[in-house]
Amino acid sequence: MEFQGPVLSSRELEDLNQSTGIDDRKIVYQPIRLKKLYEESNEGELRQAKLLTANGIEPIGIGSSFKSNILSSLLNKENETKFLIFISMYNEDLSMLEKTLSGIMRNFKHFKNVGVEPANIACVVISDGMKAFYSKHKNANNHGENSPQSKSKFFNFEEIKRAFPLAYDDLSNCRFAGQTNDDEFAHTFTQNFVFPENPDEELQLIFCIKQENRRKLNSHFWFLHGFCKMIDPKFVQFLDVGTIPNENALVYLYQALLNDERIAGCCGEIAPIYTGWKNLVVNAQIVEYKFSHTFEKSFESIFGYVSVLPGAFSAYRWEALQGPPIEEDYFKPILKPELMNPYESNVYLAEDRVLCLSLVSKKVPKPKKSYLLRYIKRSVAETDAPDTLGDLISQRRRWINGSWFALLHFFSSFEKIFLSNHHWFRKFIFFLQLLYFGVTTVFQWFLIGSFFLIFAFTVRNLPNSSENSESDLFTAQNIILIIYSSMLLMTLLTSLGTKPQKISGLLYTFTFIYGIYMIFELALVIMYLYDHNFFLSWVCILAIQTAAAMIINITINCSFKSIFRGIFQYIFLTPTFINVFLIHAMCNLHDCTWGTRPDNPTEKEKENEEDFKIFRTYWLMIWVFTNTGFAYALNFLHKNNKGEGYVYAMAAAGFFILLVRFLGGIVYIIQEWFYDIKSLKSPIKKKENSIFSAVADEEKIIKIETESFALSFKDRPLNQSSNSIVNRPASCLKAFSDGNNSDHEKSLELFISKSCNVEEGIDFDSKIKKIKIYQSGIMSDRV
Repeated sequence: MEFQGPVLSSRELEDLNQSTGIDDRKIVYQPIRLKKLYEESNEGELRQAKLLTANGIEPIGIGSSFKSNILSSLLNKENETKFLIFISMYNEDLSMLEKTLSGIMRNFKHFKNVGVEPANIACVVISDGMKAFYSKHKNANNHGENSPQSKSKFFNFEEIKRAFPLAYDDLSNCRFAGQTNDDEFAHTFTQNFVFPENPDEELQLIFCIKQENRRKLNSHFWFLHGFCKMIDPKFVQFLDVGTIPNENALVYLYQALLNDERIAGCCGEIAPIYTGWKNLVVNAQIVEYKFSHTFEKSFESIFGYVSVLPGAFSAYRWEALQGPPIEEDYFKPILKPELMNPYESNVYLAEDRVLCLSLVSKKVPKPKKSYLLRYIKRSVAETDAPDTLGDLISQRRRWINGSWFALLHFFSSFEKIFLSNHHWFRKFIFFLQLLYFGVTTVFQWFLIGSFFLIFAFTVRNLPNSSENSESDLFTAQNIILIIYSSMLLMTLLTSLGTKPQKISGLLYTFTFIYGIYMIFELALVIMYLYDHNFFLSWVCILAIQTAAAMIINITINCSFKSIFRGIFQYIFLTPTFINVFLIHAMCNLHDCTWGTRPDNPTEKEKENEEDFKIFRTYWLMIWVFTNTGFAYALNFLHKNNKGEGYVYAMAAAGFFILLVRFLGGIVYIIQEWFYDIKSLKSPIKKKENSIFSAVADEEKIIKIETESFALSFKDRPLNQSSNSIVNRPASCLKAFSDGNNSDHEKSLELFISKSCNVEEGIDFDSKIKKIKIYQSGIMSDRV
């Protein structure tokens, strides 16, 4: 049953906030809806409305308007919004949100050094769906992170219940008068957010709870086409809840965008939070993330096209995100849901990759402009990585399938770059990058077969082994390979229709066995090279050069500590990353949900479920057949001493890819050193070590504080018992600062003692001292 709540007017909402103890200086509640624009079309006797875009937000209510709060201030552009931050949320613990906000506010002092005040920064938190959010946070106890005290920092369910009384028992059923099925509305709570440990810094915060769960891309739609179209920021920052930017991280991204108009978007490094050496899964991810940024993102950045700017930590130029083709490409699942077949649905599992291609290929005729993407190494944010194997596999299923089909989308849409405004030489560089992506795509497709081949070659070349031998050793070799093949088959079977969280114990068993095989393989390789004097061969030289290249790259990126923490765990889990993750991803191509969230398929997805499964079946058959055939063919040639050329060619190609990445990493470091962006060198401006500059700064601060101090008492009621200067605060302070009152010190002390309220927490002694210094400075200047 659906409940329809009466919509409150602006006056009623004002009374509601006051009755719940919420005023404009604290948290202000207001329901809003997305302003959608439709195009009507007639198909036969049916009239259909096609969603074109959204053009801002509007308050809900008869004759209602935006309340006087943080949101209305931003919409009215009372201060220029230079940096608008978006935090995507589902129903995560509020402690994760507090960590993210704390990281944001630690950047404030550095923002001030580059001319950005807190009034120029705002933050929008969007939670995707009331049902999951309410069920998670409605039963608060008196302790821990979900306590009422903690929740009152951001929202108040009681206010929503008062605004929608017929949905009092279940806020997931809120509806407003006249609501249609196409309407989308949300509940906003606005405030100047302050951490108790740092009361001097305020963050303009809008906490928005969408009534319906429509997934993360829809939250981006709300942010960009709802809030940004009305606030009109200069730059926007994407964060996931739980991602904690380091002290200078946001400033580096801001400065990169500010100082180079060619950059449409940029990202920094995401580093999993270290939780101790015992956590095998997290430590392996630390190394994996570090390798990804050191070898891949830095290499792609020198081309000007980074294949993915992660939505968890990336910044964009708002101007670049407006207009075609961004809207049509990035929000295709929302604007054209009828086109979302199984292929397109998998592409948009990595919608951030689609956005990157659209930005680079965007054509701006007037003025003629083209955009680039960049990786900013110095900008680092920490995040809570999945700490269980089941959650990690679910996450990687979405990443692998999304990145794979997004690469296919890149190949099929590459002509857009040739039609863009880029210089012909830049287009040639992009073409070289296309070739590189093509080679790596082929390697990824045959990765399972290649990994099996490496192990099979190693086992079959054990010392004292013979092709025609029927010895126990030869039998042992076959047994080892049969067990390994059986493990691959069992991984395939368990990945078909089984949630990884349900078979966590079995997956850890697979991981342990694969890890033992990895250690065994490394030992066999060392033995084989030693017995065949391969330490003097070209194969060994390639291996040494590869290791040296990796060590040099790690050294110049100052990554030894991170690598050392998890390199052994990473090696142990490498077969799991390859075998389990890839097999599970291919076996679940029909699943286009988020993966790490309890995300239910839409009605349209339920109707097309059979089509998605057929799509999965065909792709899985082709993938298994090609990998099996590839491994069998090369293994057969090797057994007949005819496959060494192919093996060496594979090794040389793999080394070539590593060499290219290594050289790209070196060029990136050099480019960063000499790149004409001041923020990449030092965005934190240091003050001059001069007594004159120090005096000037102090005088400026004192003057501002003097004037603001006077203004704070401007509207105070006069003391009717006397007409002395102390009963006219503004006049008293003005006379004092002008130096016209011969008894100014006494007047000031009387003024403060009689007119100030100590409970307001003003440091009066400090104020008096600073104002006296300022006044004496004025007098000395006049002398």
